[in-house]
Amino acid sequence: MPDFGSHKLVEQVWAATSGRPSFITLLLQKAVLSALNGQRTSMTVSDLAVAFDSGVTLDVAQSSKNPFEMLNYELKDSVLSKMRVQK
Repeated sequence: MPDFGSHKLVEQVWAATSGRPSFITLLLQKAVLSALNGQRTSMTVSDLAVAFDSGVTLDVAQSSKNPFEMLNYELKDSVLSKMRVQK
């Protein structure tokens, strides 16, 4: 199960959803479905990546690149800089 207390995972979810609760819910629902389709009882970050790739958060995502597959520096440089601008 992903550690939702992890700063990196919080950043990834924000990048995928712009922090919008309805899109966070959609992302998590798709990730759970991915885990269930894989016959697993818990989801992984890979399931979040699959959910992102489904396009469920396309309208609000901060990047077209999958934040769950980005390296740390890519996430910080290309996506989180937008977060600072929006404040």
